[in-house]
Amino acid sequence: MRAYSDKERERMAELQQSCQNETAKPEKMIQEVDSADDVTEGTLCYIVSAGEYYLPDRELTDEELLEIIDCNFRISLNTNQKTQAEYEAEDRAKRAELEAKVKAAGGISEEKAVEIAQKAMETDLGEKAKELKLCINTYGWSSDLRVADWSEIKEKDKVALAYSVGFNNVKEGMETENWLNYVCVVNAVDGNILEAYTIQGLGDNTVCYEH
Repeated sequence: MRAYSDKERERMAELQQSCQNETAKPEKMIQEVDSADDVTEGTLCYIVSAGEYYLPDRELTDEELLEIIDCNFRISLNTNQKTQAEYEAEDRAKRAELEAKVKAAGGISEEKAVEIAQKAMETDLGEKAKELKLCINTYGWSSDLRVADWSEIKEKDKVALAYSVGFNNVKEGMETENWLNYVCVVNAVDGNILEAYTIQGLGDNTVCYEH
């Protein structure tokens, strides 16, 4: 079994970030086989009995790297002895708690935040905005509702409740360098835009917009 190349490790790290941002995901689950005897030469797979991957003797594609990332995540879930349903229940409970705080503060709805983000994108990108579609995550949410506590947020906006709304042009078969993601972070209470930026490809080029 070969090791990952330096280039594959670098690309995997970039794709891992894209997965966390929900701007990339595999088209299918990785093929699993019981033992090394069941491996098909040239085809990526996970050997269950050995707990390792068979890596074809060539550069792995982005899809194959995404399948490995997804498989690693599922293995981690099993190792932590939590089911996917339990993780989803935790996520929904956290979301409900934040939504209750927004409501108590007289804040805006997710739908309103998406509307604000859409208008900001049209202003920032012009005609290019027509190529991007709203990102809907696996829970059916159009945004990531969270506490704005990351380093890029201005000090005066730290710990504000915010909707992070994303749009992208990603299509099946598209080269990763042509991916374009637009993210707009909207204050969940007063509707002000905390930050807006585009990411080209896997993060090689980021452009920020003032609002």
